[in-house]
Amino acid sequence: MSSACQRVMRVAHDGSWRGAGKHWTEANGNEDIPSAFAFPDSHHNFEPIGGYARQWYTFPVLGSLQAGGGFFVGVTARSDVAHYLPLPLALPIGSIRYRRASVMATIIPRIPGLDDGDVAFFWGRYEF
Repeated sequence: MSSACQRVMRVAHDGSWRGAGKHWTEANGNEDIPSAFAFPDSHHNFEPIGGYARQWYTFPVLGSLQAGGGFFVGVTARSDVAHYLPLPLALPIGSIRYRRASVMATIIPRIPGLDDGDVAFFWGRYEF
């Protein structure tokens, strides 16, 4: 448990993400989102990730509050995996949207024998 807490503190202190994306909202409120991000991996090396997300949303409750769910498909690369060999990804996405602000998340599950634990990503968006 203490190593998990130490990792959270490291991310809170050292974490730095940069990214860009574009979203298209359909008439029924569902979204298509191409995006690209870059962040430091667990060894403090540059890790790019990019791809396409699709999200479906519930009907608004409490004014404009909505929950969403969908998927992300894309590619990432790590310095410690064949020196940036592109790796395909397919991940679940969940989100909460209130009017023009959204908080989204995904999780990369632990792979026994290859890594130490699950990795959760959270990011936000405001529609100008």
